Amino acid sequence: MKWRYIYSLLVTASILMLLNSNSSLCKPAAVTDSVIYLTVVSDLSHNEAVEGHLIDVTVDSGFVTLTGKVDNLLGKDRAERLCYTIRGVRGIINRIEVIPVKRSVSELRGDISRALILDPVTESLDLTCNISHDTVFLGGTVQSIVQKQLADETVKGIKGVSHIENNITVVPVSIRSEREIKKEIKGLLKSDPFIYDKMIKVAVHKGVVRLSGTVGSIAEKLYARINAYVPGAVAVIDSGITVKLWAKDPLRRKGKLVIKPDEAIVEEMGALFKRDPRISPSDIRIAMKKGNVMLKGTVENLNTKRQAEETALNLIGVYHVENNIKVRPEEYLGDGEMEKRIAEKVRLDPIVDRHELKIIVRNGKAHVYGAVDSRYEKNHVTEIIAKIPGVITVANYASVRNDDLPWTPENDSIIRANITDEYLSQFIVDLSDLSISVKDGIATVTGDIESMKELRAIVENAFDGGAKMVVTRLMFNGMKKYGVYDYRGNYTFN
Repeated sequence: MKWRYIYSLLVTASILMLLNSNSSLCKPAAVTDSVIYLTVVSDLSHNEAVEGHLIDVTVDSGFVTLTGKVDNLLGKDRAERLCYTIRGVRGIINRIEVIPVKRSVSELRGDISRALILDPVTESLDLTCNISHDTVFLGGTVQSIVQKQLADETVKGIKGVSHIENNITVVPVSIRSEREIKKEIKGLLKSDPFIYDKMIKVAVHKGVVRLSGTVGSIAEKLYARINAYVPGAVAVIDSGITVKLWAKDPLRRKGKLVIKPDEAIVEEMGALFKRDPRISPSDIRIAMKKGNVMLKGTVENLNTKRQAEETALNLIGVYHVENNIKVRPEEYLGDGEMEKRIAEKVRLDPIVDRHELKIIVRNGKAHVYGAVDSRYEKNHVTEIIAKIPGVITVANYASVRNDDLPWTPENDSIIRANITDEYLSQFIVDLSDLSISVKDGIATVTGDIESMKELRAIVENAFDGGAKMVVTRLMFNGMKKYGVYDYRGNYTFN
């Protein structure tokens, strides 16, 4: 794999020169288009969730254009989202063509209706669906922008859909003043360590939020937009934000990050739970001591329990989450009915519908048997089942084809160069706080981290760099975060 080694040296050297030749007081030179191109192509080829061999990439002045053909809308979106994490990207033009399996309008309409009913968030929403060829037109009303986005995601997961026009209207339950909405958004922008809020302006008129100003990365622009999805907002327009790589602290804000007291983190977590329709309303109690969070209470579906844990783990200052939430469905459907619903949901899904999976439900516990092509697909199956009403827990015994193949040996220096390249190209990982060593394919990473999100990126990017095992010796807010992870993905980040 000499080409990979040469590529790594080129990218690593290029970015290190950029980092070392500029201070926070100077305008840093932009990452070159060739570096961005190599990084995007490499990430597409190594990402299990993307059919990278079907996608072509061009880069012009930091703007990435994606072309090619995929068979489902989720694949198109995943390719675009991958580009958001890459340093130097100023914009993304997604021209990937979706060529889905041919299905009749009646089949498509019926499956979309069933999918919306089977999802615990969208089942109670007042939505309409019209179809013209492979394009779905969504209408109706919801209470928040997040609900509108989740309806969109549900329909994207139906095989046969190539395009969605989301015309759903957001009608908040309670009217908030423009001042209240603006204040909350500005507060969220200020507390987000990945955003330099002083260069972003917020304006609100009749519930429509307009963001303007300058950010240092396309990822920062995305984070700003997501922070604006607050209760009372009916739409967010971010076309006024421009991405300029010379912007002050474009990717991280070292001096800004302050670990809040446990009480403040609990308050923030509770507010996030209330804002997320996948979690709210629910009876979840939060306790926290020295970064360790305990979640208790009762929820109606497994997806709510999983989303609560994920939300907690993503907060700055959270070290560990013990999830003792109990799933107690409001209505017991019966094991046989749950098996039917799971089978139907798998049949509708464009990612795993081709696999012959056997689902057995006993006393609310879903057991999965069969084989899939990747760890991503295996996790996707679990996510599908977690949304089915009545499922208490999932035991996924599906095997991953070729996952038992031995690790391919590689030179340690090449692996270290590859991992360095992966860390440099991603905005979440701060390489200046880390030290990397590799021996016999085992990568050891030491240093300081700021969040569980960074830990996840450190481990996954090390595997992308060719490590057969990753050992972390990290400090998180004064506490040890040690772990050992094998390349087959048999690990969790909690």
